[in-house]
Amino acid sequence: MRRILALAAAAAAGALGAVILGEYEFKGITILATGVIFGLFIAEAALAVNRHAVAGLGAAAAVIGLAAMTWAAWITTFHHLGVLSGTGWAAVALTGAAAGLRAGWSRPKRDTPAPAPSPAASPEGQSP
Repeated sequence: MRRILALAAAAAAGALGAVILGEYEFKGITILATGVIFGLFIAEAALAVNRHAVAGLGAAAAVIGLAAMTWAAWITTFHHLGVLSGTGWAAVALTGAAAGLRAGWSRPKRDTPAPAPSPAASPEGQSP
């Protein structure tokens, strides 16, 4: 249940951000930095609810980030994505990557416990 709420929070953050970012031009290096920050914002919304970064949440956050930034681009280009510059598309990719990586896309599963440490031989415990 917590993961579903985390995805809902990420989607809400993505929708709000898309509507806001859609009012600005997708040009220059600024939009690249905006893409990274927007992706981190989406991931943090999910992590605020879920509390732990996991691979499934990261993959979902990446998709939400891609969709949200594409929606923002769709708004800013007046519904013609064909005129979006390469920098704009790079910002879309950066948004998805930042959201996915921060929310745990690249983290290994932690279901298996770590092996127990072997007892170390100490010099005090040995008899002469």
